[in-house]
Amino acid sequence: MHHLIHDLREYLQDKRYFVIIDDLWAASVWDVVSRAFPEGNCCSRIVTTTEIMEVALACCDYCPKHICKLETLSDDDSEKLLLERIVVSGNQIPQQLDDVLPQIMRNCGGLPLAIIIVASLLVSQPEKLEQWGHTQNSFGSIFGTNPTMEGFIRQILSISFNSLPYYLKTCLLYLSSYPEGCLFLKDDLVKLWVAEGFIHAKEWEDMEDLAGRYFDELVNVGLIQVMDINYNYKLPSYSVHHMVLDFITCKSIEENFITVVDYSETTTPLTDKVRRLSLHFGSATHATTPASARLSNVRSLFYFGLFNCMPSFMVFKLLRVLILNFWGDPGNTSFNLTGICELVWLRYLQVSCNVTVKLPDQIESMGHLETLEIKAKVYAVPLDIVRLSSLSHLHLRGGTIPNGIGCMRSLRTLKYFDLVNKSVDNLRGLGELANLRDLHLTYSSSLPSEHLKRNLIALASSLGKLCNLKSLTLASETAATVVPFDGSISMSSTPAFLERLELLPSICIFSRLPKWIFQFQKLCILKVAVRELLANDIDSITGLPSLTVLSLCVHTAPGQRIVFNDGAFPVLKYFKFRCGVLSMSFMAGAMPNLRRLKLGFNTHVGEKYGNMLAGIEHLLNLQDIAGKIGVATESDRKAAESAIKGAISKHPQSPMLNVQWVDLVEEEYHASEKQHGRQEKGLSGENHAVLEKAKDTKKHADSGVSQLPDLPSTVSSSRLKSENIAQASKHHVLESMLCDESAQPESLEVSVLEDITNNFSDDQEISKNRFVVVYKGELQNGSVVVVKRFTIAIDYNLFLDAVDCLMSVKHNNIVRFLGYCANSQENAAKEGSKSVSVVTQERLCCFEYLRNGNLQMHLTDESCGFDWQMWYQIIEGICQGVHYLHNKSITPLDLNPANIMFDDKMVPKIVHYAYTRFLGEATSPVLTNIGDSLAYMAPEYFGFGEITSKSDIYSLGVIIMQIVTGENKKDFPSIQSVLESWRSRLESDGSQGHTSLETCYLQVNLCYLIGIRCIEHDPGKRPNTRDIIDSLDTLEIMECLVKHDVGNSSLEQMLVCSKVEEPKALPAPPSVSCKLKMAMMVDPPNGTGNHGKHYYTMWQTMFEIDTKYMPIKPIGRGAYGIVCSSTNQENNEKVAIKKINNVFDNRVDALRTLRELKLLRHLRHENVIALKDIMMPVHRRSFKDVYLVFELMDTDLHQIIKSSQPLSNDHCQYFLFQLLRGLKYLHSAGILHRDLKPGNLLVNANCDLKICDFGLARTNNTKGQFMTEYVVTCLYRAPELLLCCDNYGTSIDVWSVGCIFAELLGRKPIFPRTQCLDQLKLIVNVLGTMSENDLEFIDNPKARKYIKSLPYTPGTPLTSMYPQAHPLAIDLLQKMLVFDPSKRISVTEALEHPYMSPLYDPSANPPAQVPIDLDIDENLGVEMIREMLWQEMLQYHPEAARMVNM
Repeated sequence: MHHLIHDLREYLQDKRYFVIIDDLWAASVWDVVSRAFPEGNCCSRIVTTTEIMEVALACCDYCPKHICKLETLSDDDSEKLLLERIVVSGNQIPQQLDDVLPQIMRNCGGLPLAIIIVASLLVSQPEKLEQWGHTQNSFGSIFGTNPTMEGFIRQILSISFNSLPYYLKTCLLYLSSYPEGCLFLKDDLVKLWVAEGFIHAKEWEDMEDLAGRYFDELVNVGLIQVMDINYNYKLPSYSVHHMVLDFITCKSIEENFITVVDYSETTTPLTDKVRRLSLHFGSATHATTPASARLSNVRSLFYFGLFNCMPSFMVFKLLRVLILNFWGDPGNTSFNLTGICELVWLRYLQVSCNVTVKLPDQIESMGHLETLEIKAKVYAVPLDIVRLSSLSHLHLRGGTIPNGIGCMRSLRTLKYFDLVNKSVDNLRGLGELANLRDLHLTYSSSLPSEHLKRNLIALASSLGKLCNLKSLTLASETAATVVPFDGSISMSSTPAFLERLELLPSICIFSRLPKWIFQFQKLCILKVAVRELLANDIDSITGLPSLTVLSLCVHTAPGQRIVFNDGAFPVLKYFKFRCGVLSMSFMAGAMPNLRRLKLGFNTHVGEKYGNMLAGIEHLLNLQDIAGKIGVATESDRKAAESAIKGAISKHPQSPMLNVQWVDLVEEEYHASEKQHGRQEKGLSGENHAVLEKAKDTKKHADSGVSQLPDLPSTVSSSRLKSENIAQASKHHVLESMLCDESAQPESLEVSVLEDITNNFSDDQEISKNRFVVVYKGELQNGSVVVVKRFTIAIDYNLFLDAVDCLMSVKHNNIVRFLGYCANSQENAAKEGSKSVSVVTQERLCCFEYLRNGNLQMHLTDESCGFDWQMWYQIIEGICQGVHYLHNKSITPLDLNPANIMFDDKMVPKIVHYAYTRFLGEATSPVLTNIGDSLAYMAPEYFGFGEITSKSDIYSLGVIIMQIVTGENKKDFPSIQSVLESWRSRLESDGSQGHTSLETCYLQVNLCYLIGIRCIEHDPGKRPNTRDIIDSLDTLEIMECLVKHDVGNSSLEQMLVCSKVEEPKALPAPPSVSCKLKMAMMVDPPNGTGNHGKHYYTMWQTMFEIDTKYMPIKPIGRGAYGIVCSSTNQENNEKVAIKKINNVFDNRVDALRTLRELKLLRHLRHENVIALKDIMMPVHRRSFKDVYLVFELMDTDLHQIIKSSQPLSNDHCQYFLFQLLRGLKYLHSAGILHRDLKPGNLLVNANCDLKICDFGLARTNNTKGQFMTEYVVTCLYRAPELLLCCDNYGTSIDVWSVGCIFAELLGRKPIFPRTQCLDQLKLIVNVLGTMSENDLEFIDNPKARKYIKSLPYTPGTPLTSMYPQAHPLAIDLLQKMLVFDPSKRISVTEALEHPYMSPLYDPSANPPAQVPIDLDIDENLGVEMIREMLWQEMLQYHPEAARMVNM
């Protein structure tokens, strides 16, 4: 510390300085820090912040007048902040808030943290508001009438924390590893959460993207704070408020989540078992790790302190995460990290220091490493680093990455990849990194520029292959090499998702902006240097819709002023422009979100500066202007400074100004500019070399940015636009719109519409009704449009509201809106002998012309020749169009075949969809053709005149049924006859192309089903458009599966385990099923169906199921029935339906079913299958089948084991962990499963495991129950069951778990016998002959005698049976497979075994709340079992239960 004080004092001596010291916590600290600041007469200032008055007094020599107390928020500001946070979250302000608002404001005390967290609580838990507002003093009763501020915040933090989902709690507690006041980046924390295994992503989700969303959730609720956004709005830093940090630190201590050793604290609580250790040593020079701590189990280590106090990380052999932040003394010049390769489990390594780091020569042994970040210089890079196949993030400054970079295909981040000495092949190898998202390239040599140019050209060919690239930076480590480019760099394709592109000027300069830059439509940050900036270049930049940061360095001064017009750069926040000459104008509406403007230019002798920043007052959100200005003479400096201040004085917000005066920067001129100079009075014609021709002025005016001759600032962009439009032909606007799909609708002159319709002549009339006449409009280039002329008076404001609605609609299946006209003209007219004034209104709309007629024509024209695929595409298109309109809250109300038309490609488009917007709600519904429309109107219209979005669904259903059945009547034919009709047509047609007959048949079946549901008489039973689209999408997925002959399980495509240890993805196993067969809808038996049911057949079995479930396909068959996948159409949830056939044919089977249902109703655990519903049968006394609805899983562990896909140690470890975790819950509830085997362990695509099949389960207090004949095999039976002991307990399940674990390790059963005696022999052969003590548990003397009679055997070592298994796995397996159940390890002990310790957290694995009673009379008769099953069903249907009890 004394070295730092000495250096600071020496540096600041005789200088004027301004220093801010934030958050001092002790006067003694100020006594030390103050020694670094020399006294003098330079008017220096020091500002300190603190929460402690004693410290404040010490900092100002006990002179209170120098203390400024920051006030808390006023009541008005507090209320404003609270309401803003509620509204920002997308919620309306509840009325009940008024009742408790004064009390909330008093308790929050004006502290923003308290207000933000209370607001987040009100958003996430609206019931809190009802609770607080129920009585006048309820808020005070919850938090106390006069709680201390700290006490109040602790309480709301506790409520906020408890309301978080478990995964966010874990992520938040992890932040207690950081010291108070520490800033961190979102990307760093995201990678840490992934490395720790906190992120449990679905198969289709990216773990880092999901972690990013978790992070954003914590920011939104105020538990993580945004602290700073750097100067160009790129990377915000974050922190945790010290009160939040104190709270989560206490929680971490309670749950033994993270152990923090803070050297500034006198006592540090330590536990026996430390899993995550964070050492906050600060500047302490003699701090050490407490010797009492047991560190052998530490999985994560954080160190913040001096180099000399850093512990040896080599003692932490099981580390997964290692973060070292240290500061070396002058005597420490390097840090030896060569021993790191012994930490073979390490996943995340980050080192931040001020010394050079030496890495090991070989690093390949660190196969689990995912993140390697050395934020310091490194001596050399290990040659075998390219073999780290799991490495996702590589951050090394210095050293050279060896050849073979293309092998690192998991890389997502590659920073400081030096282009020096890279072979062309290695540069092209970058193109193999398909997962790369962030690439930072450097050039650290002063070699000739041709060397760099050659490498960059090779690099460009690779960049086009990086389809996931989001960030690309190219910077130079030296200023010696600058490469000019004349277009020789090109890319055949560009990364479509690129968001950040920085091609910094110190390394390369383009002759002009490359065209490929304009293809990056997601680009947010662009930094580039060019020789020359042309008008069409900057026009193209304006076309980048997401640009928030723009830095342009231009070496040649533009020939004329740069003008930014209305709408230019709508989201830009930071704009840096560096050029020798500054001359730009900002029109009203340009850059509406710009916050910071940074300029670099030169002054020039005799130049006039009055208009160099014309219109800057139009940048309404500008906060900061910074400039680096090259000075020619003192008079020019003063003139430029005066001009800048004069421009800023016009700005309503008075942005801050910070100008640095520097030496002249290098600039280039056009020859004409050198001759004539740069003066405001004008330019000769030669200076137009960098501009378009004058005749293209309109093009520039229409764009967001343009270069124009100098104009007075009073000339607006709208005037330029109107003047140029006036010079164009009347038809030009519509013609250009038809050629540009992205063009927006415009206001059209009535004369244009009169001209193209021949003054609305009858010859141009297409159709009409009582509201509107439709005309054909013919343009000069031969194009055709449709003009609709309203024949009734429409209020002007109502018409504009309708136009706004039309302008918001843009969809492939909706007719395109081109423009409108709302014209009113006053004319004189004779009324008898008097002359009166008559106002003529024109309300006109213009649409695209659809030349292929409407759907009604094609439905009635038998010669239209449409095959089924065309009809199916038409149905899809109509559904997509209606879905889009409903999402826009637009109800067509007159959906019928006459209002569905076709374009040139036979794409269906909905027309006449916004009439009620024009005519007002009082006139709805609006029928364009009453005779044709009534057949498509919903029944509720005729009964009540009521029209809703569900009325559109009815109309849609009639249209679909008309297409599928070919008939337009209320009584449509049955599904069987429709399917038979289409089957014969499809088989005889043969024109289905690549679509199979089976797929077409499925499509017909689905469309019929959708149509039937849509025309339900009860609107509440009709689906919404989201349901319909999801059904069509599901069928597309199924079609894909059929084409590729995929089996039942999605695990057969890809099974990815993304949990704590993140095993590698399992490759697809061989198909385990026959070719996919879909559920087929059929007519009910005897032609009469039961209300609320529909009927399907799967694998020759009839399913009678509730109409809210949509079956997809069968996924399994067993002794007790068939299981099919299905969708609950009420919530779009995927479920599995299990049909138990003829459940009462066998009384024992019925009793087993009853026992399982009673048990599943009480079980709630993420590793136990959840029973979601039991379908109510129609007849209480005579039902035969039972339909159970479970959560949907993909496969079972038996299918995985018998497949050929490899299982890593991580897979085995994670499957075993979940099995033990679920079993611990069952045992804590007093439940013995008694039938654990791989087939009863279900697994999904995330490797989530769930225990199922509880038919043989018993409570722990039930005696004498032997494994019945229902167990298919005895492979997993414990010795006490094989020996007919009647006093067994939970240890039987542990034995089964051991057998399953061994089967995972060896891919085959460990005891593969089917007879009890053979099984016992095999067990003894493996475990060895038992001692007398090991046989004491056997009650039966004959059984004990039999075991003793077996020949002596030493047993077979498990290490020889499973040579590839982890040693800790073998140790745990041995403790499970113990012959004597009293000596066998328990489930809890197994979870605490070292093999499970990386995954097991006791606080996250609570036991069941209460034991479950399964006391069922084994002698119950069939009728009583049926009645008890009925009562169980009522538990899932409270509405039916109420009716029964009435």
